[in-house]
Amino acid sequence: TAPSIFAGQIKDSLKDLISRFTYGGTPATEQRVIYINLQKLPGIPFGTGTPVPYPDPRYNTTVELRFYGTFEVQIPDAENACKFYAEVLSKGVNAPQVYVKDIFKNEQYKNEFMQSLMVALNQLSAEGYSYNQITSQLNNLTNKTKDETANNWAQRGLMLTNIGLGPITISEETKELLKDRLKADTMLGGDVQRAMMTGAVARGIEAAGSNENGAMMGFMGMNMAMNAGNNVLGGMPAAPQQTTPQQPTPGGWKCSCGATNTGAFCSSCGAKKPEAWTCSCG
Repeated sequence: TAPSIFAGQIKDSLKDLISRFTYGGTPATEQRVIYINLQKLPGIPFGTGTPVPYPDPRYNTTVELRFYGTFEVQIPDAENACKFYAEVLSKGVNAPQVYVKDIFKNEQYKNEFMQSLMVALNQLSAEGYSYNQITSQLNNLTNKTKDETANNWAQRGLMLTNIGLGPITISEETKELLKDRLKADTMLGGDVQRAMMTGAVARGIEAAGSNENGAMMGFMGMNMAMNAGNNVLGGMPAAPQQTTPQQPTPGGWKCSCGATNTGAFCSSCGAKKPEAWTCSCG
C-alpha cells in the first residue's frame, strides 16, 4: 500500500510524491479508506410467504404456521470487517455505498436465515414445545438459529445477535383440525359421554310432545334410542363409587378380638358376651 501521513510516514509520503513524476503524475499504487460499521444493525425483516409445517408434540400432529418479525446482525470486530469486505462488498474505485440491510434483500441471505430458523423450530418441537409456546422461547430460538447460521455467515464476517418475533398464527385448516382433535379428546371421557346422553334424552322428551304421530309414538322411539344408548354406555368404564361405611348393628356388642356380634357368644373367637353391670354408686 502507499505510505500515509496518517500512519506517521511523512518521509515516505514525500518520496512517493516525487516518484509520481516518473509516472506522469499518476501514483503507482492506490490506497483507499473504507468505513465499515461495527454496531448492531436491527430491523431486518423476515416472514413466511406460505404456511410452514411445525410438528406439534402436544396435539401429536403437524400444524401450519405463519409468522413474521425482524432480526439483528453485527460485524463484531476488525477481523470480521475484513472478511465482510472481501466476501460481500463490491470492489472498484466507483464502488457504491452499501447498507447491510440492503444486502439481506438478496434471496441467498433470506433463504439461509429461514432455513436455519426452520431447523431451530424443529429442535424446539423435539424438546416438547407446542406451537403456542414458541414466543416464550425466543432466547432459546435465537441461540439455536445463531448456531445454524454461524458456519455460513462467519465466513462473511456476519453474526446473528437477536430475533424479534411477531404473533404466530395458524392456517384455517389447522384451526379446524385442532378443534376436531380437542372435541375428540373431550368425548373420550365416560362422564362427558353420559352427560351428552342425558342432554339428548332431555331434548327428546321436549320434542316428543310435538311429534306429528302423537306423543306416545315419540316416547316409543325415544325409549328405543335410550335402550341403545344404555347399551353403549354399559360398555364404558363406570365412574368410581364411594364405599359407604358399614353401620354398627343395633343391639350388637363388640368383642375384644374386634368382631361385632349380636348373640351371647362371639362368632369369631367364641368368647362369652360380657355381662352388663351397674356400679353401687348408681
